[in-house]
Amino acid sequence: MIGVAVPPIPYRPQGDVQINGENVPEGTVILAFCSDVQYGYTESFITSGVSKYKMNIPGDDPSTPGVQEGCIPGETVFFKIMSIAADQEGVWDSGIENLNLTASKPVPDIGVEKLVNGQDADLAPGPSLTSGSDLVWTYEVTNTGETELSDVFLWDDNGTPGDTDDDLEGCGPYNLAVGASQGCTLE
Repeated sequence: MIGVAVPPIPYRPQGDVQINGENVPEGTVILAFCSDVQYGYTESFITSGVSKYKMNIPGDDPSTPGVQEGCIPGETVFFKIMSIAADQEGVWDSGIENLNLTASKPVPDIGVEKLVNGQDADLAPGPSLTSGSDLVWTYEVTNTGETELSDVFLWDDNGTPGDTDDDLEGCGPYNLAVGASQGCTLE
């Protein structure tokens, strides 16, 4: 009699999938890993206005020693939505599991404070300046977001976005860690 190896029934997680509390677009890639090896791949789909996924993650066939074809029973399954680690994990076991996946994508944001001759000019009537005096514009650029920013440039359109002839040449590029600031002076 010849023995036939039968691989285990796959682990089949399925459910909703969101990033930052929003549905992901149809076709968003979802990956599954056991011990840093990718064993699952699928793409999201939309049903009744909700983004969903279904995935088959193979299990390791114990009758093939020395070859690992999938996850081992009880092994932690890690998920990525696009390249972002999901907040949830699964545990490999044959069969279906309802497992909604969510992830948080860091939100970039930037703040700019502008001074003229060292005075804040945010509120009317603004600073008092002597006619004909030189103006020194100072800017403080701060990363107010949740992720590092790179290649940040600053230039001032002088209040006339449609006219580049009066723009003040800027500063940069800067790389800004979360919460970091960089000063810039234009004369």
